[in-house]
Amino acid sequence: MKIISKLYGELGCKTDTLYLSNIEVDKEEVNQKIENADIIYVGGGNTQYMMKVWEEYGVDKALIRAYKSGKVLSGLSAGSICWFISGHSDSEFIEDIEKPKPIWVKGLGIIPYLHCPHYDEPDRVGFDEFYAGQLTDAIAIENQVAIVWDNYEMKVIKSNPSKNAYKLSWSDKGVKKEVLN
Repeated sequence: MKIISKLYGELGCKTDTLYLSNIEVDKEEVNQKIENADIIYVGGGNTQYMMKVWEEYGVDKALIRAYKSGKVLSGLSAGSICWFISGHSDSEFIEDIEKPKPIWVKGLGIIPYLHCPHYDEPDRVGFDEFYAGQLTDAIAIENQVAIVWDNYEMKVIKSNPSKNAYKLSWSDKGVKKEVLN
C-alpha cells in the first residue's frame, strides 16, 4: 500500500487503506473511511472471502451507500467482480480446495450483469461454457481493458487496442457474444 500512497501522493491525492484481515476491525472506522473517500479502489484476491468479510463488517452496505451518493468505485479482478450481480471466480483455487473449480460469487449488484474478469487468461477459457444457460447477460473483460459504468451506460476504455470487452447473452441457440465499444 506504500506504493499506492507514494504514486497518488505525488499527484496530490490523499490516500487511505481499509484493512479488514488479520486485525481487529472497528465498524465505525470502516464506515468513516468509506464515507470520507471520493474514490474507492478494490484490488484483486479471493472474491468469496472478500464478500464474506464485507458482509461481516457492513462494508457491502457502506459501499452501496457510497455508490448512491455518487462516489467513484473502481477495481480489478475481485475488485471488478464485486460491483456486478455475480462473477466468475477462482476463489476455490486460491483457497487450495481439493479439485477446485470456477464458481459464481455474488457481488453487490450495482452493475446488473454477471461478470468475468481476465477473460483472455487460460484460467478463464471455459467461461463461455460456464456461463451457458444463465438468464442474465454477462460482461467479460480482457486484461488491459476497463469499463466505465455511469447511469446505466457503459463505456469501454482500452490500453491495448487489440483487447476487448464483450457482452454475452444466452438463448436456446447458445451463447451469443458481441464486442463492446
